[in-house]
Amino acid sequence: MNNLLANLTPTRLFLGVPQTSKIQVYAVAQSRSVIVTQAILTNTSEVDTALNLTVNTTDVMRDFKVASGETKIIDLYIVLNEGDTVSLQQDKENAINITLNGAVG
Repeated sequence: MNNLLANLTPTRLFLGVPQTSKIQVYAVAQSRSVIVTQAILTNTSEVDTALNLTVNTTDVMRDFKVASGETKIIDLYIVLNEGDTVSLQQDKENAINITLNGAVG
């Protein structure tokens, strides 16, 4: 069986801090496919905070809790097609730093 990831290039899709209103952080370019494979979440605030990850208009992760001072590494396998978008939102300003990693082809 062929490994789809073998034909794709590992890529950082986003590195930053989501806002308290939903912001688009990645859009799949024309004639491309993307697989989101990992999210690294670090809550730098003194309170627990929740995060939403949305693909197009569908919440894939909703109210995902990250405890104060905690770092979570989450394995994912979200297939995105040409024109798809990824948006992020957190419930406390500047609390969660996030890196989204994946593969692009």
